Amino acid sequence: MSDLQILAETVTSSAALVVAFLNQENGSSASKSRPFHRTGPVDIPTSAPDDVKKARKSLIDATMAIQHLVMAPTEYHQQMSIQAWIPPCYQDIAQKAQVAELAIPGRDDVPDRDSFDHLHKMVDMTERYGSSSAKNNTAFNIAFNTDLPFYAYSSQNATLSAQLAGSMKFFGVGGALHLKHLVNGFDWAGLGEAKVVDIGGSQGHASIALASAFPDLSFTVQDLPEVIERAREALISSALEPAVASRISFKAHNFFQPQPPSSHSADVFLARLILNNWHNNEAVSILRNLVSAMKRTAKIIIMAAVLPEPGSVPLREEAIERCRDMFMMQAMNGTERGLGEWKELFGETDRRLILKDVTKPEGSNLSVLEVVLAKES
Repeated sequence: MSDLQILAETVTSSAALVVAFLNQENGSSASKSRPFHRTGPVDIPTSAPDDVKKARKSLIDATMAIQHLVMAPTEYHQQMSIQAWIPPCYQDIAQKAQVAELAIPGRDDVPDRDSFDHLHKMVDMTERYGSSSAKNNTAFNIAFNTDLPFYAYSSQNATLSAQLAGSMKFFGVGGALHLKHLVNGFDWAGLGEAKVVDIGGSQGHASIALASAFPDLSFTVQDLPEVIERAREALISSALEPAVASRISFKAHNFFQPQPPSSHSADVFLARLILNNWHNNEAVSILRNLVSAMKRTAKIIIMAAVLPEPGSVPLREEAIERCRDMFMMQAMNGTERGLGEWKELFGETDRRLILKDVTKPEGSNLSVLEVVLAKES
């Protein structure tokens, strides 16, 4: 019998013992015909028999061991992140439940709350900055006592910069944010010979992945001058095949400025993990600069999260999405969007801009949104 089977049997037998005890504690014959169905935290009184206390401990140990066995490293890290977000929610929970914050079970048992200090600065952020969407008016700025935006601060802090780069690499390799989902999430081959402009493309990782898979596509990676300079150097020193490298070029460009004339012949504008960094006003500005450069047959491919409707997906999946949304707000005044919010954003940008298709590749945290110009009537 495998370790997983043994643990599963331990969970079953221990849970049965705990539930039987709780049903008995209910005390009436009615409770026996109506088994224990409580969905909240289970409180085992100190007066419970030793075998029940032992069963409770076995439940905790076995369920944690099962998570270690079946979760990939990135999934386990996500679970830790979800737990880290719980303490900052205590105040809101207390208000909605109309109880004192200290009355929430476990409120005072959370260790080292200050290590998540920026998570606790949301109230300060709202009080100090109101509805500002400025990049340096965030909970991160308050927690780190800086006027610099998130990325500017991290670029000047070697330790934080290394941690950020390591985190991005960790999650990218882990699967849910892997570039294979971009490669497989849209019919790139169906474009034939086509020109793709990768806006805010950083080091060109997305373009390299696509160029390696689709030999008929050529790419222009756009980003700020200092980023593009490093990207060119990295491409030159890479072991990339010449047939791939020759189809990738770099151009310094700020996506808040109108697209250069060379982009007007593009078949696709690619925006991967770009628009979630910005609130609607800025996102509209970015999109309008693309629309003004689009020929009638061009399209915008966006790869980003599409927040699910509450309760429409498994709880853990939704929690991961909400955690990411909160991080974007706290770190850089960004926002993740639900499907309706994406449609509203496109409508605010240009009445001709329509969402043609949305695909969420299997195993991906991100969706691929295909946006086109409506056909003239």
